[in-house]
Amino acid sequence: MILLGLLLVASRFSPSFRHPVDSLLLAQGLIDAQSGGLLSLLTKKPRRTEISFGGVLADSYSPHDSPGWGDAPPRGCVVLVHGMATMGKADHRLIAFAESLARLGFAALVPDLPGMRRFRAEETDISRIERAFSWMTRGGAGSFERCSILAFSFAAGPALRAAGRPAVREKVAAFIGVGAYYDLKNVLRHLTTSGGQGRPAFPGGLPIRHGKWLFLRYNTKLLGLDAHRGRVEAIVSRKRRDEAADVSDLLTGLPGSARAIIALMENKSPERFEALFARQDAAQRERLGSWGMRDVVPGAGGKKFFIHGRADPFIPASESVLLASRARETTGEAASAFVFGGLRHVGIEADLFSLARILEGARFLGFISTVLSAMEGG
Repeated sequence: MILLGLLLVASRFSPSFRHPVDSLLLAQGLIDAQSGGLLSLLTKKPRRTEISFGGVLADSYSPHDSPGWGDAPPRGCVVLVHGMATMGKADHRLIAFAESLARLGFAALVPDLPGMRRFRAEETDISRIERAFSWMTRGGAGSFERCSILAFSFAAGPALRAAGRPAVREKVAAFIGVGAYYDLKNVLRHLTTSGGQGRPAFPGGLPIRHGKWLFLRYNTKLLGLDAHRGRVEAIVSRKRRDEAADVSDLLTGLPGSARAIIALMENKSPERFEALFARQDAAQRERLGSWGMRDVVPGAGGKKFFIHGRADPFIPASESVLLASRARETTGEAASAFVFGGLRHVGIEADLFSLARILEGARFLGFISTVLSAMEGG
């Protein structure tokens, strides 16, 4: 009854709700990623093939093994861009999601991104995403005229950059970012001070305590600390064991720029953040700014959709709102951000279909339906 209620309410809030059952099955499958949910019972397991092209290793998911599709052309295609995860394209959650899309009739391609597997942004990942997209639209998997890009978490940055490259931009049907970021300064503010003193410094959930130290560990190049990697690792290890641990002995001998970034990471006061950020040297601020999305969003192709968990502990939900606002103000095209209480950082909460969430869950299903329509080219 709750599922039926979700569909009825969703259709009322979204008159153009074209894919009620598909949206529901996709969401339910994401909740129960291990089994694939009802969708896995109604369809055969899609064909997954590892392929290689232009120095890119990727997994291709074909819908042709699912009942009802046979040799019919797929509804659309999508390049799935994994976030910061050591397993990369082999992450079980990503596999389950790619299989769910294939079961619904979409051809999916998941390129392996070494930078994201190492928890850091790398220019080479942008080129890999571009080549994966071009493979889908210029010879591979049926040579689709248009394709969508769906990127998770920090990978939305490289993916948006790829979506703005000339070979990609005009062929993007839709760009979907899940838990994406707009400005790394905002992310650092969130990781270090949000939730402090009983109030968030930036709209978002309470940050995971280890988040800022993991960001420091994996981004020594971005933060200008590559020459001091060993010392950084020692600081991170000590701080992860005890947030209040004294690291002054490890700071001895480090240049002022390195001590400034450690001070920024140690700070928990929202009032002190701006002053501490201003102490970072110019090169440091420029590197962080260069991976921001303000100047990237206007050039990215496709209809834009951003989905974010209201209490995301890593990237504040306000980042997706900023992305959508920037897209609307610079392109004049519709761009949507959906901030959803039932979403964690990149996964859906198990109580999506509870009576308490029926209204928000229905709106979420309506949003997913709109995204699926855009991925079909509608």
